[in-house]
Amino acid sequence: MSTIKELVARYYSERGYTVEKEVSIGKGKAVDLIAFRSNEKTAIEVETGKSNAIDNISKCLKENFYRIVSIAVNQIVSKKIQDSLQSMGLHPNLKNKCAFYT
Repeated sequence: MSTIKELVARYYSERGYTVEKEVSIGKGKAVDLIAFRSNEKTAIEVETGKSNAIDNISKCLKENFYRIVSIAVNQIVSKKIQDSLQSMGLHPNLKNKCAFYT
C-alpha cells in the first residue's frame, strides 16, 4: 500500500473509524480504503492520475456508501477530476455525498 494510503488509513483510525484496505466490492472492482464508524461506511479513493477517477467515484456511488472521499495526490490530478465531473454535469449533484481533497 502506498504511503499516502497508509497516512489516510491512520488519519481515519485515529478518529475512531475501523479501516479496511483494498476492499473488493465485486466484479473485479475494489475500493482503496473503507472507513467504518457506527452506521457510516465511507469509501476513500486515492487518485494518482493513473486510474480513472470518474470510474472510481461512479463505482462507489453504485455501492451506496454514506460518503465518498477522493484524495488527489496533486493539484493537476485534482483539477482533472473536478473538470471531468463538471463537464459530465455530475459535480453539483455530488456535493452532499462526495468530498474532494488534495
